[in-house]
Amino acid sequence: MTLSGKIYRANATPLPLPVGETSYLGYFERLWGYGQDLTRCLDALSPRLGEGVAHLIDSLETPPQDATVEVTPTGVKLNADVKGWGFDRYLLGKAVAVCLDGGAPAPLQLVETRAPVTLTDLKRQTQTIGRFTTLYDQGNRNRCRNLQLACKALSGVVLASGETLSFNQKVGERTENRGFLPAPVVQDGAYIQGVGGGVCQVSTTLYNAALRAGLDVVESHPHTLTAHYVKAGWDAMVSGWSDLVLSNPSPYPVYIFAFAQGGQLTVKLLGLPQGKVKLWTGEPTVTPSCDLDEEGVRLASTEGYELVKKGQDGIRIETYREIDGIKQRLRLSVYPTLPSVWRKAPVDQVSLPQTNEETHP
Repeated sequence: MTLSGKIYRANATPLPLPVGETSYLGYFERLWGYGQDLTRCLDALSPRLGEGVAHLIDSLETPPQDATVEVTPTGVKLNADVKGWGFDRYLLGKAVAVCLDGGAPAPLQLVETRAPVTLTDLKRQTQTIGRFTTLYDQGNRNRCRNLQLACKALSGVVLASGETLSFNQKVGERTENRGFLPAPVVQDGAYIQGVGGGVCQVSTTLYNAALRAGLDVVESHPHTLTAHYVKAGWDAMVSGWSDLVLSNPSPYPVYIFAFAQGGQLTVKLLGLPQGKVKLWTGEPTVTPSCDLDEEGVRLASTEGYELVKKGQDGIRIETYREIDGIKQRLRLSVYPTLPSVWRKAPVDQVSLPQTNEETHP
């Protein structure tokens, strides 16, 4: 056999042809037609001939290299595939058989081989499939710090096909030892100071990006208070006893990136688009709040009182998603009705009525 002018010889002693066979070429083609691989076909023609040709292939062929994805905390870098060079196994086997039949060395040619995973494939599989942004106050430095820590823990996460992501497990426990700081958190329908305050904004932003990306929601919970950074029904509260859990139904990985900078918190998901996504809410049921004094007595008027605790209207609202025409109910979110609590204002803060009467000594 010749390749680029160089002759390659196979020092092989042919086996006798089976009864009915008239040439090694014909015998090879019959074996190949049975689905035998090249090594077995050639070994049937001459002992260890297949092994010798396999060594020749290994020394001359260059296998292709798949395109690869490098994941960083800020995005992905795609490395192009590299084409390889190899032999057509059938033509190579025919050339060997011709030589065994006493024919002249057959010219061989290396053909270009394509990598199983190309750069084009990876570009399709790393499109932006979900993105959501919420706004935050840069003046609360502790809360900003908590947002950034949670984003750092999420950014660069690769969610494999069929894999689930627990927000609590990925971000970890919110403690001062891990760098989290005190900031406002919702507890029992009120804001109090708690370590890790603000992290729910990250889980909420991830939740909304994931819905747009077509991820499955395994677990999510609303707050007791409606969040100022997202509409009612679309928040995702996390705590020591509640989690946000997502699952990837795509046959390809999903790449998660999260950033908190300049008053904007953005979560972006890359992957293969799952279809056209539509989100909407049902008609909410609203139960108006009321005003109570500190004894729990309902007030007809708040004149002469100062606000102790602001209440909220109760809301029941359902959220839905549709992907390529397939509709699903996401969740019923219930935000309880909370009364506003008032107390008597000090006398010096109460506006006295004006009078035109004169006073006399």
